[in-house]
Amino acid sequence: PFSGGEAEDDNNGGYYEAPLVPYLPCLGIFVNWYLVSQLEARGMAMLVIYIGAAVGLRLWTKGGGMAVNAVVRRLSSDMWDTEEEPPDGALWRSISLPRRRPDGGAVT
Repeated sequence: PFSGGEAEDDNNGGYYEAPLVPYLPCLGIFVNWYLVSQLEARGMAMLVIYIGAAVGLRLWTKGGGMAVNAVVRRLSSDMWDTEEEPPDGALWRSISLPRRRPDGGAVT
């Protein structure tokens, strides 16, 4: 069930499954932890300072607020030319992958 390919049961309904999930991401996480564990104290301190500076710069430039919400509000007010909130789902649509036919082709 974790290696992708065809589903073993009919509960999935023919939805797309990615191969080597979760094995490949787990391998990447392991390699990252292994490489970080090889750092000396100075390298670890530099990494913490770098990440702290990046987070601090982000909070300083964006004010720590939700920039995405501000953009959505601005776009929705321009889109509807009013101060009212747009109807639910007008800006956000759910996106899903197409279902597969039993022969492996995508259903259009």
